[in-house]
Amino acid sequence: MQKTIVTAAALEQLYHERLAADFSPDELKPLGDLQALCRAGRYFGYAFYHQERLVGYALLTDTSDRQTVLLDYLAVVPEQRGAGFGSAILRALHDEFAPDRRRGLLVEVEAVDAAPDDAERRLRSRRVAFYQKNGLRHSQVSACWKGLRLDVLVMDLGASLADDSVENALRDVYTAYWGADFVRTGVEFFRRRHITE
Repeated sequence: MQKTIVTAAALEQLYHERLAADFSPDELKPLGDLQALCRAGRYFGYAFYHQERLVGYALLTDTSDRQTVLLDYLAVVPEQRGAGFGSAILRALHDEFAPDRRRGLLVEVEAVDAAPDDAERRLRSRRVAFYQKNGLRHSQVSACWKGLRLDVLVMDLGASLADDSVENALRDVYTAYWGADFVRTGVEFFRRRHITE
């Protein structure tokens, strides 16, 4: 599998050709916001190819101190799903960031125990299981905004990333996305003692 950097120009093409198909409209951040973060050096991504065909991509946001990165979007193109490319992409991200002295890769997942029905609970559980199978662990940090509760998974890239550091990194990224006022008034961070799968 080959990896290429998603440039600012390629981000626009990827957004229109893939993100709009791979994610629901309520999951998509505005393209202009992502491009602004890209120009500020905080947003970047990789496209992954097998035999010169796109198999998936990962878009990420750096914290301001460049110590932690949030996986904003991860997708494998539909015709390549189930072939191990999602796991290969996560391994490639680990291999990219670990030598760079980053402390952790964060992934937000919709809280399993907040699913509105059994079908959604099963879907969310499968997502969590996928990340856990690939070496991520649950932190005790959750965030709630606009009625959506997200649990935070961590891929430790060095020493184990403490929950305070996870929350601070998430606050930093959310501030870059939406501004300090929204984070202060519209996002609730809390710790969970036990995570229900």
